[in-house]
Amino acid sequence: MKVKCDFCDNYIDETDERCPYCGAPNEHMTRSGHGVPKTIEELLAFAHAHKLPLEKMRFFIGQDYKEPRAFGIYKNPTDGNFIVYKNKADGSRVIRYSGDDEAYAVNEIYQKMRSEILDRKQSGKSQQHQGSSNKANIIKNIVLALIIIVIVFIVTIAAAIMSTGTHSKGYYRYNNNYYYYDRGWYQTTGNDWTSASDVPDQLEDNADEYFEGKNTSDLSDSNVPRYESNTSDDDWNNDDWDDDDWDIDFGGWDSNDTNWDSNW
Repeated sequence: MKVKCDFCDNYIDETDERCPYCGAPNEHMTRSGHGVPKTIEELLAFAHAHKLPLEKMRFFIGQDYKEPRAFGIYKNPTDGNFIVYKNKADGSRVIRYSGDDEAYAVNEIYQKMRSEILDRKQSGKSQQHQGSSNKANIIKNIVLALIIIVIVFIVTIAAAIMSTGTHSKGYYRYNNNYYYYDRGWYQTTGNDWTSASDVPDQLEDNADEYFEGKNTSDLSDSNVPRYESNTSDDDWNNDDWDDDDWDIDFGGWDSNDTNWDSNW
């Protein structure tokens, strides 16, 4: 939700700690709800409250950690962008997110922490219920392999279909009007974004010519409001985990169980 800055009268996000236009403190700042962190500081406090051994888990919050086998998030002191990264086993780095949306960046690393814990929990349950029959396991593995092959085939075809006619996520400028593409077109209405029911054919057919950037800092007009993804909000508000879900025996945590060769 947008709120008006008491000092410069520009509309800003209610989650902004300071006005991006004049630097004044946001007197209407709204902290995150549902017990889910939205800032790096809140994420660190969350990890401390749940006794998460971050270094053992190979999560480096607020740090630009350079060594291999690591997940992390930090604020770039040069441009102020928030960087979410993964250092792979060979030491190469994959940037998951780079931008000015701290809540989105924190969500990315938070969801990865959840995923890593869930993988360990499911792996433990699988070992407890492992069957004793080798023949049954062989049949099960063959069936599973066939299912995976079918799924990969379907996903590949679906990805090829979906990639046709789509555009890069970000801001577009056409006839001095700004649009945003995020699995569909949106246009500005005052200081908000609404679904665009009628997009010019010229923009639809030649979108690359009108692309300006992924962040408001890339735009030629500094007064364009920032687009807020509803999907990101849903990721926060639909957090159906409770405190018990973070309860796991970290004594047996082995970071080698993580796939350090993947991009995320």
